[in-house]
Amino acid sequence: VGLAAQQCGIDGSLIFLDEIKYIEKYRSSRNDIFNDRVDNKGGIFLCNPRIISRSPEIEMKIWTEECLVLPPSFTATVLRDNSIKVEYETLDGETRTTKLSGELARALQHEMDHDRGILIVDHVSLEDLDSLLMMEIERDGHDDRMALAYSRYLQVSLDKLVSCGHYTFIEPAYAVE
Repeated sequence: VGLAAQQCGIDGSLIFLDEIKYIEKYRSSRNDIFNDRVDNKGGIFLCNPRIISRSPEIEMKIWTEECLVLPPSFTATVLRDNSIKVEYETLDGETRTTKLSGELARALQHEMDHDRGILIVDHVSLEDLDSLLMMEIERDGHDDRMALAYSRYLQVSLDKLVSCGHYTFIEPAYAVE
């Protein structure tokens, strides 16, 4: 459903979401990030995505997730916000805001975890890991990563930073071939 730049060895905040399974369900949504696609293929890139609001904590959902960077047999039960409002830049440098819910919100939160060095294994206590090898690999720094994984941080939107005079926007130069 998604891929973060870090999973490809790229040090940048860039996420790809694949909408193929969900395009029909979400196309009618007023703020849908896929509405401006004309070919109904592929997905969308979100540059520097920032969560600027979240659904109430009581609405969080439980998901069973896998991750491309972990063994295929590893799954983790994680708690994610049911809906999020995200601000991001397109590959053309245009700032946009959208609200995602359900599977798309889950997928984006999963990929954004990679931006912060978090994997789904960091959503699970060491005692709940089935593999002794995984427990040994994860032991150093796991508690800190777990605390970060469960933080419900928000980031300030660019509009608020610019209007307060605290942010100078440098237009991104994206080379898309």
